[in-house]
Amino acid sequence: MKTVGLFAAQSLFLWMFLAADPLEQLADAGAFASGVPTRADAYAFAAAWRHGMAGNSPLYMPGFFAVAVATWTWSEGGTLTRRASRVLSAGIALVAAIGVALAAAWLQPAIVVAAFEPHLSLASSSVVSVPRRSALMIGLYTLATWSSFVVGSRLALERRSFVPLAPALPLTVGLVAIRPWTVDDFATTWGRGALDGHPVAVGSCLAVALVSWFLVSRERQRRSQRVRSEAISRT
Repeated sequence: MKTVGLFAAQSLFLWMFLAADPLEQLADAGAFASGVPTRADAYAFAAAWRHGMAGNSPLYMPGFFAVAVATWTWSEGGTLTRRASRVLSAGIALVAAIGVALAAAWLQPAIVVAAFEPHLSLASSSVVSVPRRSALMIGLYTLATWSSFVVGSRLALERRSFVPLAPALPLTVGLVAIRPWTVDDFATTWGRGALDGHPVAVGSCLAVALVSWFLVSRERQRRSQRVRSEAISRT
């Protein structure tokens, strides 16, 4: 069941990355070279949509929330044999998630372009392309970075050490270097929305606190159960 949840979360995460790429392709091709909006406006909208900040989600960064819960619970405990089995099943789930995300993006390549068209001074007649391979690679890199942080956080609590978080640091630095505008855009949008009292922005802030509390409490409960089991086994 945990693997199914992981598959569903990763499918959503990757699809949102792939779905936004056709708009960026139009911007790169010069579809918005003259007048308003500009290429920067198109990229900003694509970044906002990818993170659920373009009015397309009741929660900011829905893919990140879903992956956080699914990855955290998937990584919990078990024997060495069970862990090896889970890693294999997770690999299969990721391949399936890539397939589902690609299929969904190919079936509706213009979904984000259509959402952006109300911002256009004239309708774009450019041909919308399917997502590029580079979009999938960036989506997978972002997924790996976020998953590394989530698993590292859980292991840091379990082992009471910051060492498990070490792999996430260079991955995060690389991500910021690859897509600096994306980080700036979603951070600015979220912060400004929260300060202005936007319901989705404020609700998303509360969701961060609630999800963090849920996951940390879950790990503490597991630790208490483990301590009790070890105490019983010694008696």
